[in-house]
Amino acid sequence: MVLLAFYLFSYEMLVNHPLPEVALTAQRVITESGYAIGYRDENDIVTVSTEFDIRDLHRYIIEEFSDENPGWTQARVQIFVKIRAITTENTKIEINAVFERFGTPSVLLLIPPHWRNAASNGNLEKELMDKIIASLPTKGEK
Repeated sequence: MVLLAFYLFSYEMLVNHPLPEVALTAQRVITESGYAIGYRDENDIVTVSTEFDIRDLHRYIIEEFSDENPGWTQARVQIFVKIRAITTENTKIEINAVFERFGTPSVLLLIPPHWRNAASNGNLEKELMDKIIASLPTKGEK
C-alpha cells in the first residue's frame, strides 16, 4: 500500500507505556472519535478520509485565504498515527491530520471547484493525543 500525505504539522509525545498497550488505546480512541481505520499494523494507524463539518474547519487549519465570501462547501480529514517503541516501556506517538476542502477560495471566483489541501494548525492532533494519554491505564492498573 502506498501512502502519500501532505502534512505540515506533526504532534508527538513520548509515553511511559509499552507499544502494544499504546497501539490498542490509540486505535480505540481514534474509532471512538468517529474515524474509521483504513490501514493498521503494529506501528501505524491510518484512517479513511472522513467527512468533516466545513463550519468547524477554521478551528483546525492554518487559513491561507482570507476572503469574506469563501466558496468552500465540503471538508474531509485523514489521520495518520505512528507508534514507535523507544524501549520496552517507552513509546513515541506521532499524530498528523491531513485536511482537504472542496470549492473555491471565494464564491466570486469563476473557476471550477476542486479539492485543495488545508494545512493543519495542530489542534485536532492535540485533542486526539490528549484523549489517548487520558485513556492509557495508570501504572499498576490493568
